[in-house]
Amino acid sequence: MKPEKLTQLVALLLVAACATPELGPRRTTLPTDGAAVLPSRHVRGAFLLFAEFPGLAGRHVLLLDTGTDKTLLDLQFGRSLGLRSLGDEPVVTATGTAVPGVQFERLPALRLGEVEFQDVDAIGLDLSLLREHGGLPIAGIAGCDLFRQCLLEIDYQNHSVRCLPRSAAPTGPAHQFGERSPWVTVDLAGTAVRMLVDTGFQQSVALPPGTDVPFTGKPRAYGEIASIAGTQPKEIAHLAGVLRLGNLTWREPSILLVPGCPKIGARLLRDTLLRLDSSGGRLWLERSR
Repeated sequence: MKPEKLTQLVALLLVAACATPELGPRRTTLPTDGAAVLPSRHVRGAFLLFAEFPGLAGRHVLLLDTGTDKTLLDLQFGRSLGLRSLGDEPVVTATGTAVPGVQFERLPALRLGEVEFQDVDAIGLDLSLLREHGGLPIAGIAGCDLFRQCLLEIDYQNHSVRCLPRSAAPTGPAHQFGERSPWVTVDLAGTAVRMLVDTGFQQSVALPPGTDVPFTGKPRAYGEIASIAGTQPKEIAHLAGVLRLGNLTWREPSILLVPGCPKIGARLLRDTLLRLDSSGGRLWLERSR
């Protein structure tokens, strides 16, 4: 598979299905100095985190995805950890299709470098399509809930991810959201659109077909986008105007027209510093200095 196909497949990912409150770890332990750089690799916009699990040797890859509101583990991997299924728990893909999943019993511990997450809620589902066709050896997806007891910082320009105490949150104005994942209101050439900030989406912007915003030309076919539920055709266009988010602006960004929720992806964020307080429903976004 060509690298660009890989990129499209990774980005599809998942939007969590249920809105059960207070998912995630029951305890998060940061180093004594309060901040930790997470072991990671930056792959065409996405961050892959290297996690350690009790009873398994080596490190295992998790995709860092703020577009997912919970921690997801591949079914086979979860069973290799000895986790029992507690019942069915469907998961909704980025294209809006529900796929079967299971609620695992809590994961006793998950370690990312110097940060340990204990008693972690996790959903199990089949991620084989992302491994086999996406070329990603991921054991799971680290969603927003994993970081609800700390401040997540993603520095796109320097390709680094950190966890800090929530008390280290910026004092300046934040984008507030009431959902379990970061949704923000964006101005698209004069039209206000509510969009998900999705670090697992490697392109700039995604909108569902039929969204009423102006384009510089007619959208054109741009292959297919895949998810664990299958593939669907997509189109690409450029916004005729400016995308504004707070005091940040992007002129004529590229937009993928695909089924699913409106979202901002990693390509648009590539020169920004993102800080997320998922428990407090706050997001800060600024240009990297």
